[in-house]
Amino acid sequence: MTPKSTHHKLLQRQIKKVKAMQVSPEEQWDALLDLVHDSYMSHDRDINHLKNVIRESSSELVASNEKLKAAHQELADAYTKEVGLLNHLIDKSGEAVQVTSEDGIMMYINERGAERLGKPVSDILGHYVGEIEQMFLNRSVWDDHVQELKEKGPMIIEGQHKKSDGSLFPIEANAYYTTQGDRGYVIAFIRDISERKQIEKQLRTSLSEKTTLLGEIHHRVKNNLTVIFGLLEMQIMQSDNPQVTTILRESQGRIQSMSMIHEKLYKTTHLESVNVAEYIQDLAETIYKTYHQFENVQLTLNNHSEIALPLNKMIPCGLLLNEVLTNIYKYAFAGRSAGLITINTSMEGDNFILEIADDGIGIPEEKEVKASQSLGMRLIHSFARQMKAKITMINFNGVKYIIEIPCTE
Repeated sequence: MTPKSTHHKLLQRQIKKVKAMQVSPEEQWDALLDLVHDSYMSHDRDINHLKNVIRESSSELVASNEKLKAAHQELADAYTKEVGLLNHLIDKSGEAVQVTSEDGIMMYINERGAERLGKPVSDILGHYVGEIEQMFLNRSVWDDHVQELKEKGPMIIEGQHKKSDGSLFPIEANAYYTTQGDRGYVIAFIRDISERKQIEKQLRTSLSEKTTLLGEIHHRVKNNLTVIFGLLEMQIMQSDNPQVTTILRESQGRIQSMSMIHEKLYKTTHLESVNVAEYIQDLAETIYKTYHQFENVQLTLNNHSEIALPLNKMIPCGLLLNEVLTNIYKYAFAGRSAGLITINTSMEGDNFILEIADDGIGIPEEKEVKASQSLGMRLIHSFARQMKAKITMINFNGVKYIIEIPCTE
């Protein structure tokens, strides 16, 4: 019994082991068979053990895999549910939502957005945003837009989206820039503002019509006042009574002060307020020309050029100014050939301050009570009440009137 080199190494060792025994050849063969048998049995045990280990490991792997699959499915279901809910909420909000890559490629648009454009989602994704939004037809404009979002943060812009039939509709987009990994995106929530734009157009048309009508009203009122002024002039020409003539002249002055306001309103674009500085200067100069006999009375105006008063304040203000100046010309310079009238305007908080002063003879103390009860003074206080104004009269070195007119009431 001799081992060969081609035999398995284990068999070679077993043959050598048997040959070393001091037994007969028959007993050597029996011993060799026993050794081979033991080897097979040991091999079977090892195989069975490995099978058991593999079987147990496989069972554990299968169980773990099933758990992983279940967890993955649970996450996938939750994600699908959340995405579905989010898309549902976005669509129900009435707003279109689109995500555009930094280089202007459409990456996402919800169903509402695609519906407004009249296209399926698949025909929008992967296309350049300028195919939808007209302002981004030029890619440099898109690049500037992205850069501005990076620097300034979220912003609201208006534009025009193009439908599949080529028609345009106005939109308002709330856009912001964000990053995901190393890529940048612009997310925009987009509203169709066609209805709002239509309402704005209707309001502009209505406002234009109202402005035209209001201008025509001011023009007609001014013309009617001019007619009344002319009728009073005819009465003056036919009157031989100086007292009647004076009353008619004073009425003309009041009418003229109102007529000038309507004329100025007719010539303005907003038709709601009058520049006080221009009006006071024109009215004061007109009254000055009426009392031409006081050519040596100097009139000084110090007006705040930016003050404007609404019609409900301006008419009583003009009438009050007319009464005060008329009274000054009639009474302040009696027996004198020269004098000074000063008119100052200013703002103190929300109050317009009108100061009218003369350096005339003033009101004698014994005539103050009578003067306060005259028609002119009663009118002055009446006009002040209409404006909710505070009026102060200082009788010293002439007479000074300080009228504080609230602009906010």
